[in-house]
Amino acid sequence: MNVVGYIRVSTQGQAEEGYSLKYQEDEIKVYCKENGWNLKHIYRDKELAVPSPRNSMKVPQLFMCVRSQLCRTCDWIIV
Repeated sequence: MNVVGYIRVSTQGQAEEGYSLKYQEDEIKVYCKENGWNLKHIYRDKELAVPSPRNSMKVPQLFMCVRSQLCRTCDWIIV
């Protein structure tokens, strides 16, 4: 199964206290390996703010992921 990943931090605390982008990336890679999934790419957002419907561009990589040709050829998005 082909999958893409999506990671982000929304607060400085997440970035500093154990849920960094690196931590999330490592967890997705392990999860995919354990399940025998082919991880094609990981999209990353570093915005330190909570998105809202009026401010969807706070997560540009998520929107890029959903709209990308790569994502269309994958079975799942792992968050």
